[in-house]
Amino acid sequence: MSEHIEMEGVRQFLGKSLYNTGQHMGWRFNLKGLEQNYMQILDWQPIRKTETPVLFLKGADSDYLQADHQQQIQQQFGQVKVHIVANTGHWLHAEKPNEVLRAIRKFI
Repeated sequence: MSEHIEMEGVRQFLGKSLYNTGQHMGWRFNLKGLEQNYMQILDWQPIRKTETPVLFLKGADSDYLQADHQQQIQQQFGQVKVHIVANTGHWLHAEKPNEVLRAIRKFI
């Protein structure tokens, strides 16, 4: 995998989903389901506003959560907190697990 995927944490994540079928390696991911529903997975579905405290974690180098999402987030989550983890991308839990755990513990 290292020939195609640079980040060790991503390789470890993907490796956890491999299993030996006896004849070859297989994926536990439902690739067909992911492919068929990918646009729905990426889509934002509005929900009724909740006052339950919510934590959004964002890698500083990730573009998954952007400034123009802020209004939609605040419309749905009345007690939202966003924590940005420096020098990490989308896989912040794999890149900086200690910082992520610290932010979660502080929030809880």
